[in-house]
Amino acid sequence: MRCSDLVPIAAFCGLLFIPVPAAAQAAAPAAEEGFSTDPRLKQTVAIHAEGIPVRDLLALLSRKTGVALEAEAYVADDKVLAFSPARPLRATLLDLAALSNDTWQQTPLPDGKMRYTLVRGLKAQRYEDDLEQQVTVRLKALLDAQVKALDETEQQRAQRPTTDLIRRNLEHPSTHGKQATRLYGQLSRAQKDRLFATGFLNISFASSTPAQQAMAREAFAEVITTLKALDEAQRVNFPDVHIVIDNPDMLVRHGLRFRLTHTNNAGLSAEVLQVILGANTFMTMGSFESQDQWLLPAHGNPYLPKEKLAVAELPASQTVSVADKNPGWIDRLSALSATKSIPILSDYYRSPALLHEMSSAAAIPGASAPDPNVAAMDAMCRPGGFLWWTRAGTLLLRKRDWYAQRRYEVPDSWLRVMQQRLKRQKNIPTYRDLYQLLDLTPMQISGLNGVLGSTRADGENALIDLDRQEGLHEMLRLIQAANPATVPLPMGTPTEVLRQTALPDGTPSPQMVPLLTGFLNAQRLANTPENLRDFSVMLSGYTPDMLKAAQSSPPQNVSIHIDWKLGANSNLLNSFAQQWGLWLPLQVPYDRSDKTRIDLVPTP
Repeated sequence: MRCSDLVPIAAFCGLLFIPVPAAAQAAAPAAEEGFSTDPRLKQTVAIHAEGIPVRDLLALLSRKTGVALEAEAYVADDKVLAFSPARPLRATLLDLAALSNDTWQQTPLPDGKMRYTLVRGLKAQRYEDDLEQQVTVRLKALLDAQVKALDETEQQRAQRPTTDLIRRNLEHPSTHGKQATRLYGQLSRAQKDRLFATGFLNISFASSTPAQQAMAREAFAEVITTLKALDEAQRVNFPDVHIVIDNPDMLVRHGLRFRLTHTNNAGLSAEVLQVILGANTFMTMGSFESQDQWLLPAHGNPYLPKEKLAVAELPASQTVSVADKNPGWIDRLSALSATKSIPILSDYYRSPALLHEMSSAAAIPGASAPDPNVAAMDAMCRPGGFLWWTRAGTLLLRKRDWYAQRRYEVPDSWLRVMQQRLKRQKNIPTYRDLYQLLDLTPMQISGLNGVLGSTRADGENALIDLDRQEGLHEMLRLIQAANPATVPLPMGTPTEVLRQTALPDGTPSPQMVPLLTGFLNAQRLANTPENLRDFSVMLSGYTPDMLKAAQSSPPQNVSIHIDWKLGANSNLLNSFAQQWGLWLPLQVPYDRSDKTRIDLVPTP
């Protein structure tokens, strides 16, 4: 058992309203210039697409209609659900642009016809960046409010309601929120900025200020005392089970770590600020709930918030309720479109949701509505965290936090190339396959691990914490320098693939020093001779045959484990050891691209 398993989630209660910048609110709708004069756009087209990249959808439309359609790189990998009964191509293209705040650029071709390119302008990109920044502003304000509350006397804090969650955060004994808050309060502005920019912040004990060191020692001692008491009480009934408890040297060696993690617990969706001392000593300062992170309401045009909602265009509440009984989001929208014969477009993500909506509708700002049809749409969109609005009879839907969610999404093109290569290799991965992860960002690797590591049919698994990806790119480059790309990965029994004691005198080989130094820097570990010398990496994994035997069904992915260690002593408590769990796809997860249909309908 890890001590982090014993830490319950605490949450903030206050909703701090920070308006979206006015400049961002003025984002323009999709341009329609030229669309009315091209006769080819009058072709009647019916579309059924269950989550395919915009690039692929436009390519299929181009082949079917003869109109040159493409998407710029910034938007090409965004995935879309499209359920559109027969209607003019022009209407579908304008709705597609309106869904994501995009515009169509027109380029004359040598034959006199036009090529249309879907682009996201700088204004729209800034709007998305501003929205994401506002979440950070809110979170910082809430955490600063908790730091300020440390100055309250016991009598002043007692005047807070017992339900006040800042009070609970500071007083709850098992989370050690007061000590975590004190440590957070010691961070400089630059350190806080780095924490919110990357999702994690590591501070070596040696580089900490004297005040930080004193607070860290006090906090460490408090948590260790609690854990020892829990361990002794637990061993009365379970003598063979114990809690991993750090020794005092671990604090000096490993320092302080702050991390923001997405979690979902009993309907509570939150971003939790956790403080880790040493290797395994956890504290929780508090969390940032979904209703605090929703910057946009449950319904209404997210780019033109003053635009009036066309309630008359909505399907009846009974129709929505029937469609909502379908098991998945795609099937609900498909059924709703078929029942009412209305066009529906929605964005789509394979990676796990950053936020899960609260179970109580009353707790969600903007979730309730007096109109029954509006309320029914809100209820259908709430569990998945979607917002919705209408445009000229079309129903458009987006993740309420798409501006953050899209950063975790792995392009389908990457997934398909990897899947096809593994298939040619009889599902045995090589080092080259492992190195392909270098093409992805840490957020994308987190999203990939979240969706491939899921054991649930709907894929609603949690994201892998971003701090667990810290140094992964540097680690892959270290392994790459020592192992040829074409060699199969060691699977099954763990195999040592790198040991940094290559020279006879025990000093590290010169060509590896820069790579190892870069890795240690990413981990915020000292570049000491001991760390440069006593470093080893092991790889292991499960072959498809092993997975098939365990699952009694064809596996959907291949798992790879990277273990690394500093220090010659193999005892975990006396050396720094860490494991990365990674997954490579044998199948594109939740792929329904084979259901895509595009039909030209003759006009009378």
